[in-house]
Order: sequence, then C-alpha cells, then structure tokens
Amino acid sequence: THPATFRWGHPRDFTGRSPYSVEPSEGVVPPKGRLPLSVEFEPQLGCHPEHALVCSVENGLSTTLLCRAPGLVEARLAPVEKTIAFGTIAIGTAQQRVTVLKNAGQSPA
Repeated sequence: THPATFRWGHPRDFTGRSPYSVEPSEGVVPPKGRLPLSVEFEPQLGCHPEHALVCSVENGLSTTLLCRAPGLVEARLAPVEKTIAFGTIAIGTAQQRVTVLKNAGQSPA
C-alpha cells in the first residue's frame, strides 16, 4: 500500500458558501493509517442544512461525506405591537414611545 494524498472540497455544481468545513482540508494518510477529522458547522441565514463534502484522493477514488443539521432553526424577531401611534404633536416637538421586540422563533438567539 501507499500513502494517500487527499483534499476536501465541494461537489462540482455547488455554488455559494457552504456552512460546513473540514480540517485538515488536505493532507496525507499513511498506509493502513488513520487521520482524525474535525467537521465544523457554521449556519448562515438561508443556508442549506444538508451538504456533501467531497474528498478527492490523488490517483484514487473520491469519497463523499454527507453532513446534516435537521434541527436548524432561524431566529424570528417581531415587534409585539404592529403599530405605534404618536397622535397629534406639534412640529419640532419630540415624543417617545416604547415597544417590545419578541423572539418568535425556536432559536435561543
């Protein structure tokens, strides 16, 4: 057997920024050896919770690692009041009203 040189990447048709990354992103695995990997998930607004990472092997077959985050939820903030009424006030006179912003999503953000 021979050492295997590899590099992690994304499928050819992938565009955009993946929320998943893997370290080390490239390297060499010795014959009959093993190499620990660290996969990081950093979700961004609108990202897909499922993504394939492709490991290209020099002079060998590529392999795929499917990453999933089915519990991904986005924060949803909304004002408790839909309207703030100031009523009649004179030009040049400032008035202040207070309202509340509520997290209506399932995320603790």
